[in-house]
Amino acid sequence: NTAPASSISFVDTLPAGLRIASPANVGGTCANSTTATAAPAGGSAITISGVNVPAGPSACTVTVQVTNVAGQNNASCTDNPAAFTNGPSNISGLSSVAANGVQPSCLVVTPAVAPTVSMILTKSAGTATVVHGANGTIHDAGDTIAYTFSVNNTGNVAIANVTVVDAKLPALSCVLPTTTVLPGASAMLMCSNNVYTMTGADVTAGRVVNSATGSAVPASCTPAVVPCPSTQIPASAVTTPLDTPIAESAQPVPTMSTLALLLMGLLMMGSAGLVARSKR
Repeated sequence: NTAPASSISFVDTLPAGLRIASPANVGGTCANSTTATAAPAGGSAITISGVNVPAGPSACTVTVQVTNVAGQNNASCTDNPAAFTNGPSNISGLSSVAANGVQPSCLVVTPAVAPTVSMILTKSAGTATVVHGANGTIHDAGDTIAYTFSVNNTGNVAIANVTVVDAKLPALSCVLPTTTVLPGASAMLMCSNNVYTMTGADVTAGRVVNSATGSAVPASCTPAVVPCPSTQIPASAVTTPLDTPIAESAQPVPTMSTLALLLMGLLMMGSAGLVARSKR
């Protein structure tokens, strides 16, 4: 028909597993798509009344956003399951000037995945120094150990605002090198005040053992502006206790030749004493 059609009407009764979304976002390319369409949010039927189609051969569209009925999911459209497939049998009341050329259209609906915020915090220790204490050749009180920290995002959402708390580094401050860390990605934190000063007790024990705790929030959540939803609680990760040996440098052990020289020296000192006494 080469003349414009201005009185096409029909009803699309949705499959059992689908409903009109909220908002329905009615649109399309027909001149009066929005005014000719009744699509109440949550409803099960879309009513088209007198939509205008340009002179042809021509076509135009009416679009309505739909969603699944709560709790209804469809993992595959391989067999066009009836509850999620909108087809020619769903159309009724079609104006006589139009033919039903609707093709089956199936909707895949998968369960929403709850956001999971989790991460692994890794703490590493540098080599303990020997130059800051009183003795510059062995470890003693005053020597230092520098620590580094990295995070691995093991959740399914990007994380931000990573913080680290370490009992042995009370002034520790760490930030991400980027705004966020994507799922599966890792990042080395940029930290200040991350150097620990050893105590006499550490030297006596021969090691420094400590842990750190990290936390983060979903990147979509900005606690400083909007509190995180209770379902998106901060992630927490604790490092395994990091055991850093600080064994002192070994002192030289006397060899047999050294002992022999010492003994000869003592004997010579004894002989000199005897000679001195005989001269009296």
